[in-house]
Amino acid sequence: MRTPGLTKLSAGFSTDSLIMVVESDEGFPDRGVARVGNELIEYVKQSKNVFRAQHETTGAHAGFGGRLARERFAIDGTAGVEPGLNQAKGVVNEDHAAGTPVALYGYSMPLASNVPMGEGFLANDLGRFAVGYVAAVEIDSQSHPGEPVSINAIPVPLGLGFEGYNSRLTALQLLPADPAPMTTATLMAAFEKTGGYALVMQLGPATVNNQQEALTLNNSPLWGTEVVHYSGVANDKLLIDRRGALPAENSDTRPHAFIVDWQVTINGSDPDLELDRKVFVVPISINAGASPTTFLPPTNQAECAQITELATGELTEWVRYDRIEQGHLVRNDPLALAHVRQRIIGDPRGNGQPPVPPPDPGPPDGPVGGPPAPAGAAASAGPLQPLTSPFVAALAAASQQASSPSTWLPYLGTDEDLSAPVTRAARTALQFRGVFGTYSHAHQRNTPVHPVWRVQAGSTEGGEPGHGDAAFVVDALPSDPGWPLVIHRAYRPWQHMETTWIPGSDPMIPSAGAVLNPPAGEGNLVNFVYVAANAAVRAPVAAGTSQTNISPAETRLQARLTLFPSGERPRDVTQVELGRALNGAGVPSAVIDEFAFGSQHFGEGTVHADALQGAQMSLTTDFGVGAQTFSTFPKVVRVARGLQGDPRNFLDDLPKDAGLVRIGNEILCYDFIDSSTGVITIASGGRGLLGTDEGPHEIGEVINWLETRVVTTLAAGMTANSAAIVLEDASDFPSQGTLLIGGELMHYTRVSGTQLEMPSGSSTPGAMDDKGGGLFRGRFGTTPSSHGAGEPVILFPFRYWDRWADRADAPELAYFGLSQHQPNAFWRGVFFQADEPPGTKVEVLQRTNPRMPWDAKPALNPDADLARLQQGLKDGASLSIGVQRDQVEWRAYVRFDQGAFDFNGGLSHGWKRTPRLTLFGVEYLGPGLTLRRVDD
Repeated sequence: MRTPGLTKLSAGFSTDSLIMVVESDEGFPDRGVARVGNELIEYVKQSKNVFRAQHETTGAHAGFGGRLARERFAIDGTAGVEPGLNQAKGVVNEDHAAGTPVALYGYSMPLASNVPMGEGFLANDLGRFAVGYVAAVEIDSQSHPGEPVSINAIPVPLGLGFEGYNSRLTALQLLPADPAPMTTATLMAAFEKTGGYALVMQLGPATVNNQQEALTLNNSPLWGTEVVHYSGVANDKLLIDRRGALPAENSDTRPHAFIVDWQVTINGSDPDLELDRKVFVVPISINAGASPTTFLPPTNQAECAQITELATGELTEWVRYDRIEQGHLVRNDPLALAHVRQRIIGDPRGNGQPPVPPPDPGPPDGPVGGPPAPAGAAASAGPLQPLTSPFVAALAAASQQASSPSTWLPYLGTDEDLSAPVTRAARTALQFRGVFGTYSHAHQRNTPVHPVWRVQAGSTEGGEPGHGDAAFVVDALPSDPGWPLVIHRAYRPWQHMETTWIPGSDPMIPSAGAVLNPPAGEGNLVNFVYVAANAAVRAPVAAGTSQTNISPAETRLQARLTLFPSGERPRDVTQVELGRALNGAGVPSAVIDEFAFGSQHFGEGTVHADALQGAQMSLTTDFGVGAQTFSTFPKVVRVARGLQGDPRNFLDDLPKDAGLVRIGNEILCYDFIDSSTGVITIASGGRGLLGTDEGPHEIGEVINWLETRVVTTLAAGMTANSAAIVLEDASDFPSQGTLLIGGELMHYTRVSGTQLEMPSGSSTPGAMDDKGGGLFRGRFGTTPSSHGAGEPVILFPFRYWDRWADRADAPELAYFGLSQHQPNAFWRGVFFQADEPPGTKVEVLQRTNPRMPWDAKPALNPDADLARLQQGLKDGASLSIGVQRDQVEWRAYVRFDQGAFDFNGGLSHGWKRTPRLTLFGVEYLGPGLTLRRVDD
């Protein structure tokens, strides 16, 4: 028995080990993901049967490889330090014994969004995300000290800058908010050379004349936030061409007034010398040549896109956007803009406290053992804490975890704004660039940008997509073959880190402030996995289904993302070609030995109709070598979508007397089921059947009921000569067939109640009294043996009967009989030739004396009354008989060598082929006979 993509460990694979040695790598791609127990392992084939599970941090496959792969990471246990801690660590078993099954991993995950057809490209060179502040302005395209900004409450201008209404502002001259090591060139590279959108914001005094919103003499709102459009970049200047270009905080589209050069003091201090009083400018768009047909148009939530770096995968960056404007992906969600304002400058009335993050719903169906967020942990942010030694210690601990080469990590690249606290605070709060486990990096013009789409969140059972998966997106049609793609990156949100900044000893030089602890939750985003391919998808695929009231387990009727082996039922087909391709070409150089369509009904008869057909059970405990019981869920089965529960007890579908199941590569026979607890007892000698080996198994492995195999157990023991097989239940056995008991194959030719029978030999030659041993024991070269009560009895498939037995004569025997009658002939010799498949031998039993019983002991010399001819020629000549008889009879039969049936490896196939007697001849002299004599 051989299943490509399913093997077992040939050596132990301990925690944090890099090298996984398996018995066979057949069916495993050179780079893929394997499942051992409940652990997913991203591997690369190092050599034959050797997989290396090493995490790659750079290059085309950055982010791929390692142990406990595709799990979610929590940062609430590391003071917000990314990437955090793998939730499965210490929960999912990483220490696997030799012999543990290793399976190629696959899934079928319903789409939660449409999959767009197409891609975009960066219209300009784009630097990493950066935040600047306004150092000076241009009015009417000329350098200018600034427009006066005044309010009724104060008789003198508050300062110079740019008004809201009736402003003649044309450019903002910027400086980096993080002065070192960031340069002005680095800052300006974060803005589009050919124009885009930016957020402008400033902090004002707490109140002005008790007004909740300060207004200038032009009735412009003062300070706060505004989205502007700029037409391009000129050195250190942002060329402004449209004010209030898009809704900002509170969906406000009014142009605001901002002060660049303060003319008043605040609380006795000069605001011009304080960084937090500056006018901050934040880029909120990238030009990707996007359109609502090539990228997901945002509706009720932000969408994502991927700046795809194929050769340097560590620089791949995900961006989040709320609208598509003339090719630009724009982040202008009012709540997000309010959030970044509160992180950078506090609200317009001077309140610097951050907003309360939304509650984190926790993982509804996350990985096995994944700890949910503490109750209420994200309900209140609490006071912000400065960067302290515990944070540094957590950073060191996370770095140590990340340094292990076998540790899979969900994050790509490195954080480039660690030394830029204002930029870092803005990036983590705005969640525009470098989101979902990526960081912001510089990219060249024409770098591809691919849409990010969603699938319904799964788990190890329900599906965890990842880098390098050669998958398909499939329409909601059982007949659709799907569109192929290769996943570049997949990510399941849960938490993200947010930081603030604080003024240093010099109020113009920022320092790292706080890390939000607990971290910000991702709300309902945790219910999805976000996926991006490495190239444009060839055709759009719409999420959902065209049918109503379908079972959630019926993935074939839902648009989905699938990876072989997905576990789905086969797609509907209307034509099958044997021996050639569907187009009539491509004849393979092979012989079709057998072609059969099976049917698995296990799982039917529920509210899901036939959607659970072919379902699998799942181990709920580890199950070691020598164990005689294992357990499963009575009312839960595993299908392509994952674990599926039902009020029905699935164990009631299994035969009660005995049955065969397959766990990994091992086939077992059970003889008792406790359907209330899910505990299943194994029959005596019921492990490692049908040429498989007994081995260890881990929680989460699937259990397949081999429902097409008829099996029961012996109700009574039998000797090596027994002709009757007494069964616990013979109701499913046909009227005649072949059985496998232990390592012995035997034929039976009739059924009597619960007893299967075969003809017996004679006690003495010629007696025909049925008092001898069973004639059809030890078939196909196996050895007749004793078997005890309780041993499994398996109905075994075969091509043709092995119905020859030595020293036997019975109607059920099968042989080719022939004879030659010639009175008083002298029989000189006999010869024959045969086509003999490996492991078989054509022999002839020759009788020259009709009074000699066929079941007597034959001699090896051809001149005997009963002779066994083991070969058809001797030294190229016929076999000498040398007797004078009226008649000679022959019985040609097939003898199977020991080992003709390869019980362990299944590599001997001669027993499945029919030997042929191609030539048979006899030499004799017939004397002249006087038929009539007339005497003279």
